[in-house]
Amino acid sequence: MKICIINNLYPPYDRGGAEQVVIKTVAGLVGQGHEVAIITTTPGREEVERRERLTIYRVRSPNLFFYTASQKHNFGARFLWHAIDMFNFVTAGKVKKILLMERPDAVHTHNLMGVSFLVPRVIRSLGLRHIHTVHDVQLVEPSGMILKEKERSWRYTGLPTKIYSHIVKKLFGSPDIVISPSQFLHQFYRERKFFPGSGYEIVRNPLTFDYPVVKTVRSGADFNLLYVGQIESHKGVDVLLQAFAELRVLKSNCRLHIVGSGSKLFEIKKKFSD
Repeated sequence: MKICIINNLYPPYDRGGAEQVVIKTVAGLVGQGHEVAIITTTPGREEVERRERLTIYRVRSPNLFFYTASQKHNFGARFLWHAIDMFNFVTAGKVKKILLMERPDAVHTHNLMGVSFLVPRVIRSLGLRHIHTVHDVQLVEPSGMILKEKERSWRYTGLPTKIYSHIVKKLFGSPDIVISPSQFLHQFYRERKFFPGSGYEIVRNPLTFDYPVVKTVRSGADFNLLYVGQIESHKGVDVLLQAFAELRVLKSNCRLHIVGSGSKLFEIKKKFSD
């Protein structure tokens, strides 16, 4: 089969879990002998990279700034960016041109923020089978985050969020299959009446290891904890640090290793250097 995968980011611009799912999915499909075409965005020049059974289309999506630079801009700039992004006819046209050229048997979309929310309509117009994977709540809340115990706050239930969610819902329509990595996300979108005509599947995120993951720990040896990810409050870094401080009271030979970047990095460095 020939399968087209569309995601806003792909190496070398990957930064989160959704990209890791895409990377593993592509590797699995190519390993099974399928042809894969990837459509993704780039802040640099547009290019086409061809490998064995894999073609990567990197397209520029005209907007105020590249998707990963949103934290550097104020609310007004981000608001305008999202308005352009939802109806980005230029990028949707580029995607359509590639799909007409590749003629895949199926299109598997992932995060379309930063590409164009018109892409599902393009897929429907070409009569292609459409599979979509939801990775977070970005179709309802642009940041993709819902903070625990603040689910009913104005940020998530106010008029701007309702308008945004309604528009995205209409643009997405009902892909043939919607995949969710968790029961929570499945229920989240069902309650908000997204994808009314879609089939639903819950498929856990793939996890593979090329090395043994079980290691014997010597009695009395240092106990090392490793965190790899964005260093942001919404990732629970503050909770992790608090829990680690309590753990060290009981077990003094514990060590916490943090790998990543984010707005909390400087604060953490300063706290542990004092």
